[in-house]
Amino acid sequence: MIHKTLLPLAILAALVSPIVAQEAPSQIKPFRVLQFKAVSEDTAIYSPQIQDGYVFHPQRPENPIEVGVEAGTANDLLAGQVRDIARGNAGPMFPAIGATGWTPPDPDLAVGPNHIVAVVNSSLAFFNKDGTRTFMQTSQTFFSGLGAGFFLFDPKCFYDRVHNRFVIVYLEQDDSPQVSKVLVAVSDDSDPAGTWHKYRLEAKLVTGGTSYWLDYPGIGYNKDAFVVCGNMFGFNGGFAGVQFLVIPSAPLLTGGTATVRYLRDANSASVQIAETIDASHDKIYAARRDTTTSTGVYAIRDLTSMNPVITETTVAVPAGNAPQINASSTNGTQLDSLDGRIFNASWRGGKLVAAHTIQVGSFLRVRWYQFSTNTWPTSGAPTLDMAGDVGATSVHHHMGVANINSVGDVSVIFTRSSTSITADIMRAGRLVGDPIGTMGTPVNLESSSGNRYTGGRWGDYFGIDVDPVDDTTFWGIGMGVAANNDWRTSIFSWTISSPGTVVTPSALTMDRGTIISGAIGDLATSDDARVRMRPADVFATTEYAIRALINGVSPDLTPSQLKVLVESQASSGGIEQRVELFVHGTGVWEEVDRRLSTVGSDSSFEVTISTNPERFIDAAGSIRARLSYRATEAAFIYPWVSSVDRFVWTVVP
Repeated sequence: MIHKTLLPLAILAALVSPIVAQEAPSQIKPFRVLQFKAVSEDTAIYSPQIQDGYVFHPQRPENPIEVGVEAGTANDLLAGQVRDIARGNAGPMFPAIGATGWTPPDPDLAVGPNHIVAVVNSSLAFFNKDGTRTFMQTSQTFFSGLGAGFFLFDPKCFYDRVHNRFVIVYLEQDDSPQVSKVLVAVSDDSDPAGTWHKYRLEAKLVTGGTSYWLDYPGIGYNKDAFVVCGNMFGFNGGFAGVQFLVIPSAPLLTGGTATVRYLRDANSASVQIAETIDASHDKIYAARRDTTTSTGVYAIRDLTSMNPVITETTVAVPAGNAPQINASSTNGTQLDSLDGRIFNASWRGGKLVAAHTIQVGSFLRVRWYQFSTNTWPTSGAPTLDMAGDVGATSVHHHMGVANINSVGDVSVIFTRSSTSITADIMRAGRLVGDPIGTMGTPVNLESSSGNRYTGGRWGDYFGIDVDPVDDTTFWGIGMGVAANNDWRTSIFSWTISSPGTVVTPSALTMDRGTIISGAIGDLATSDDARVRMRPADVFATTEYAIRALINGVSPDLTPSQLKVLVESQASSGGIEQRVELFVHGTGVWEEVDRRLSTVGSDSSFEVTISTNPERFIDAAGSIRARLSYRATEAAFIYPWVSSVDRFVWTVVP
């Protein structure tokens, strides 16, 4: 048995009510600013397009140095458990990337409208959603145009749903000479095949005469910026906390110069940045394990200013011991459990979810949280909605990651192992209305083919995402043991609640303005085939110069939710977009969203109506929308054009 060198921790307790932040927030500001040029390359330059080879690498990613978790103030909060009811239905699943010669794989994935990007140590691949692999290269080959070195590791990726881009991140490190870089690649659209804008960002930190390198990254985004962070370890020993790289994203979308502002929290470790898909939200949140009874929550704001600010506070959570043991597997082998750090974080609609591993007795469990960020940090404080454990008394559940979909379902993907189970890839989930803190019975996605894992390392994390098409289907990637006892990775999809029915427009007419190209069929999918509209002449900026009437037919007259998704852009700044739905009972138009259009690239947002959505549906199922645009008083170029790539409703039973 391998024991962890961590501090003794408090016993497990549980959640009973919402809990607020328990200490005054601290603020962190930038200490340096650097700029970096892009190298833009098309994936067509790689031949063959699928380079599937195995090369043993004697140098492996460092086993993440573990940081002890301090014992927190004892509390009586309750963590929910699993219920004796299965939640979810299986969708497509397929093999991802097999053993590459690096250990462990560190798998992650990003899900777009039609494609999936998967990354491991140290290769990346593109897939269609039916599992067809269309591209695969080593990270060294993919980033060779940047002059990157040989040792690239700890990959992460995400799909930026605001700007419809895939983003890939790898770390680069060398001891001699002392090198620490963050490699970032941004696709030019929602199809990973084609042009990528690539950057090699400085990550080495020098303070007090000591140099530090960045390890175990967290990555996330919102409408304004990408944020990367990581633990800072000395090349010759020592620890300098967590460094954050705040990168305004607009230039990276077109291969422009990246401006990076660096901030550091010298007193923290293992922070995970949340993906923020809400197209109007101006903050990015993050989470870390603070003590055995508290979680650190970060808000990163003023992201495009000269001085972005990071505010941190802590929220009390049910007590949970950090792992003191590794997870048992078959034939006397063990799987790394790490130190109880947060493995991932996601934010949407005011809810922040995160997951990590705890130890209860002689076994490991997946612990997950859902926080409300409320109006913090402007005012108030974040609160804990619920916490839950996924585990059993005779097997280990570990390496869990969590996400939340548009209807509020939460799901996790993780490893199950024991002396009789080599390593199963599992999932569990909860419906939004399930009892607080509970999840359904874990479901086995895939069992290992081998029975004696030879890699020695496990994880160091898994990946989970939500499909942007229906915004309810979960996709996950995890590792298992192949027949030759090396590692393999697989991709899975599943739903917890019904994803609803997508309703495409059945009629499009112009009440004001003119369609200059495109037709109603172009609104059905996100495919860059757009309806382009030119404004009519108006006499005041308060008037809408474009007003499109869009009709559809709902299959359900009394849905639980009605969603409206719009993907659009404008040719000029200062163009306001307004979405209204027709209330059939009163004969009036009700505004459901208003925002400024993005310029030069599509923004995608979805409005969810959960209160009395049937008011927008008549007895024949008719839904009527009015999509309007006007030039505000802000500077704009005339004549301007508004382009809509997608406009659909989703009707959830």
